[in-house]
Amino acid sequence: MDRKRLLKIVEQLDFALQPITDINSGKVVAFESLLRNYEKVGFSSIDDVFDSAYKNRTLYALDILLREKALLKLRKLYEFNSDFKLFYNIDNRILEMNDYENGITKSLLHKMDYPTDFITFEISEKHEFKSFVEAQTVFRLYSEQGFNIALDDFGTGFSGLKMLYYLNPEYIKIDRFFITDILNDKKKKIFVSSIVSMAHQLNIKVLAEGVETLDELNICKEIGCDLVQGYFIQRPTKNINKLKFKY
Repeated sequence: MDRKRLLKIVEQLDFALQPITDINSGKVVAFESLLRNYEKVGFSSIDDVFDSAYKNRTLYALDILLREKALLKLRKLYEFNSDFKLFYNIDNRILEMNDYENGITKSLLHKMDYPTDFITFEISEKHEFKSFVEAQTVFRLYSEQGFNIALDDFGTGFSGLKMLYYLNPEYIKIDRFFITDILNDKKKKIFVSSIVSMAHQLNIKVLAEGVETLDELNICKEIGCDLVQGYFIQRPTKNINKLKFKY
């Protein structure tokens, strides 16, 4: 995939935004950017987009272009109210790309007049790190530049605790599986309570993903989750005019 093709793909792609709110006050602390329009450029899923770029060794180049696009989309919101952050998903396979380098995102933020700590990078267990020690070094550099780290879909894989140990994240996002029907599932409630207790001892904030009902929200609040995201608050939308700063 040459750069011309890459630019054409990115031009067609878009982001939907979904608010992440303080579970007690309802104040928006961040918006997560979620990739959309992949079918318009011949892909069957979001994973298909990144798998193709990985195969063609253009994953990092694609990711940087998408980071820039996400930052541009949020610019109008930021000019109206600067009191929020961007949660941005990264594919940890970018570390395997030959053109990978540090400092590009910081330059993008500076160019668009965002603060250095504007971005929180979301990392999942979807693709295991080839070396946790190497990953630790890279993400320590991210932290030193002011970026935050969130572990996405926590609880669904086998390496989550290892990632938690090595990457020292600021946030843990509990996967929707453990939130759905938590009111009637004692095991899920115990599991989430244990994560919250451990995270708070490590000075990590806990975000409940996929909250779709008032009951789920109330249980997560009772357990001690710090942040919440899901359809009950707001569905992802490509139209920034539909977003609020408090729910």
